[in-house]
Amino acid sequence: MSNPIGLTNSAHGASGFTLMEAIVVVALLSILSVLGVPSLMTTLRNNQSIAQNNNFIAALHLARSTAVTRRKPVTVCASSSGTACTANTNWAVGYIVLDGSTVIQAQPAMEGGASFVESASASTLSFNGYGETSTAYQFTFTPKDCTSAAVSKRVIAIAVTGRVTTSNTACP
Repeated sequence: MSNPIGLTNSAHGASGFTLMEAIVVVALLSILSVLGVPSLMTTLRNNQSIAQNNNFIAALHLARSTAVTRRKPVTVCASSSGTACTANTNWAVGYIVLDGSTVIQAQPAMEGGASFVESASASTLSFNGYGETSTAYQFTFTPKDCTSAAVSKRVIAIAVTGRVTTSNTACP
């Protein structure tokens, strides 16, 4: 009996794939993976920078709401130790939220070799009891691999009123 699909039957009545068909399938899978892996890596890097930015924005919101709730200043500052402010202007070393001398929240150093700096090189910022700052701040998060248009810098702006906004800018 002839098989309309073209598969040949062995002596045991089983059919399968030929070596050539298996090689074609493996070749197609390898081509698809070569095309897909770079875009997956870019997506993962972008997601990591978004997560790190969101952590900082959450810390700012915590500081501002704590300042308003307690009606006294709350400070956010760069901190490599997680217990005290440091004069480091690259906030990628970590940062803390302080109510007086009490640490409310500590964030460890950012992963991936990114830089995270404030435009006026500030190492601290404070919210007063009304949730306002004495000056406007602008932080720029630059991923380590900020060399292509596929990856973007993140800018976090804090207005004097305490409002936090974020935006993306193209890498170099």
